[in-house]
This record gives sequence, structure tokens and C-alpha cells, in this order.
Amino acid sequence: LAMDIEASHGLREALEKPDRVDELFLDRVMAKMDGLAVLGGEETLEQPVKLTPATADALISKIRPSYDVVILDLPRQISPFVQQAMLYMDHWLLVSDPTLASLRDAIRLRDVGKRSQIHAPMHVINKVGLVPKHEMPKHEFEKGVDGKISHALPFEPLCFAAALEGKLIAEVAPKTKLTQMLRQMAETIAGPADDSPEKPKGLFRKTKK
Repeated sequence: LAMDIEASHGLREALEKPDRVDELFLDRVMAKMDGLAVLGGEETLEQPVKLTPATADALISKIRPSYDVVILDLPRQISPFVQQAMLYMDHWLLVSDPTLASLRDAIRLRDVGKRSQIHAPMHVINKVGLVPKHEMPKHEFEKGVDGKISHALPFEPLCFAAALEGKLIAEVAPKTKLTQMLRQMAETIAGPADDSPEKPKGLFRKTKK
């Protein structure tokens, strides 16, 4: 919804029958925009998808050869499927709000990574400045997670409104501090962007391997 992309049933199909995933399948079910291909879905609450660690292995191994960068948006509920998917991560972004409740969740998730022998996450703080009086100071948050905050993303009303309307922040507010920080974060993970004239210029433009 944040990108105004029409949901499909491709994600459910890929998760339930990963053996069917190939280039033709991905081309059919992926929603494409601005150099980004999204495999998503909107499912009913009454019919949950059955997920296993083997599903994560099969799906990720099929998708990785087709794309330069693969991003997994994982829930904070750590299931066996999520734990197995985490083993494939080259970079792990743990996004939190600057609040005590969010800090507690970040610590729990970090500890899951430690027990699974996964490298430490990059801690990202979101919506900084939304409610200043109730936010934790940066140094206290870092002390709690026993690590540095790699990026502190400011709350910017224009960007927030754009996301609610399904518009890309990089298009609506390309010169804001938030957009610049998001671009820096993307390049830290995926490498320098290819800015040749024929390439799209959005936040998710094609990256070099």
C-alpha cells in the first residue's frame, strides 16, 4: 500500500510451491516499478500460509540468481521460517522507534541473531523527532542494544504524507534529509548506484553488484 502496488497472490503461491518458482514465474507475479520488483501479497486472516525452514531455503535460492539485491521484510515474530531466512542475510537492518518498548523488541531480536550465530544488525532508528518529549536519547538506546545506531531517520511530515498516499518519497521530496539518508543507507547495503542516463533515478534504481 505504501507504494500503491496492487497486491497479487504470487507470494502465497511462491511460498506454498517454491518448486514452481523460475524466471517465467517471477516475471509473471512480480510488481515492477522504478527499478524495483516486489513479490508481495494480501492474504485473508483465516487462511495462513504454512511456512517451514525448507520453504525459506527453496524460495531464496530460486530468487537470488535473478536479482542483484534481494530484500526480505521479515516480521518480528521469529518463526523457524524467519530464523532460516535470516541465515542468508549479508546485511541485517533492525528498524526501531526511539522508544523503550521498541528498544526491548530490538534487544530480543538482536539476541535471536546471536543465538543463531548471525552477525550483528545495523540499528536504524525511525521517526526521530515525532514526539521529542517521549523519545529515548541516542546514547541510551545504543547502550541498551550494545551497539551503534547506523542511521537515525528524521520524521518529516511531507514524506510521511507521501507514504500514506502510496507515493515514493524519493519522487515527492527528493531533497529532504530523510531521502538523502535513505539513499545513503541503500548504497551502504547495495553498493554505489548506477546513474547512467538510461537508468531510473528513484531511490530503488538499479545498483551495481
